[in-house]
This record gives sequence, C-alpha cells and structure tokens, in this order.
Amino acid sequence: MIRIEIDLNVRARHGYTRASLRDIHIASVAPGVPVVVFEPDENVEAPAIVRELSRDGRFAYLEVDWDRLHEATGVLGSVIEAEYASPREPSRLAWSGLSIGETKPVFIGT
Repeated sequence: MIRIEIDLNVRARHGYTRASLRDIHIASVAPGVPVVVFEPDENVEAPAIVRELSRDGRFAYLEVDWDRLHEATGVLGSVIEAEYASPREPSRLAWSGLSIGETKPVFIGT
C-alpha cells in the first residue's frame, strides 16, 4: 500500500488534500488508487483516494476519509488493501459513495 505524507492544514480545490509526490514513484500513483495518508508530527493516518495529479506530476490531490483518521499503527495499509478492489475493477467505495471510475484525467509532464 502506498503511504503519502500530508500536512493536516493543507487543503486544495474541491476540499481535497494536496500532497507532494517527491518521495513517491509516480507510476504507482494515479486517480482512483487507494492510499494511506499519514502525518508524522501528529502520528496519525487515514485511508484516502487519489483524485487528481498536478500537470507536472509533483502533487497528488487526495480525498481523505477524515472519519477514519486515527493514531498510526502501521497496519492500515493491509486493512485498506483488503477492503478495496483493484483500481482497474469497478468498485463502490464504502466511505465516499464514489465509484473508482469517477476520477479526473491524469496529467503528467509540463
């Protein structure tokens, strides 16, 4: 499971959380992919869905399940993998009510 560091105080358009992808292999991140977000200073984590990527590929815009934000335990990734289907398969996301297919296009490059 991909883990992406976030700043709990940063929000972007549509209420998404913007996160830097500087330490993430960009090919593994795409709209519709479930991830785990974490904030190391507060030692918390939550499930999220990648909704958009910036045109230059430096940032991901994430829909975070704030209701499931909790103290980081390191096991959330395996729980999410068990809950959600592959991003290639149509699926209903229990916490957001959105289909994985309902994503915006990926913009990579400048």
